[in-house]
Amino acid sequence: MQNVVTRRDTSGGGNIIAEGEFVNDEVVGFPSVEIVAIFKGKYGDIAGVSRTEVANAMPGVVRGFAVVHPDISDADLSSTRVIVSAARQ
Repeated sequence: MQNVVTRRDTSGGGNIIAEGEFVNDEVVGFPSVEIVAIFKGKYGDIAGVSRTEVANAMPGVVRGFAVVHPDISDADLSSTRVIVSAARQ
């Protein structure tokens, strides 16, 4: 994964967004890649979890993603953890 940023939606949507890019560095494509964002509160506790899927991650291709979650007032955006997983079929 590269370039992951967590930010508050400034367009008035009332969300927090973890967005970034990943590259499939395997030799086969994945039909689906799951991205999970774990948002933490100011004391390090888990305050929320959201996920999204990206379809057709071909080898060597950089893909963008955005995981959206309703705003958490005391979220420590710098502590967001993003997990990327995929399974071969």
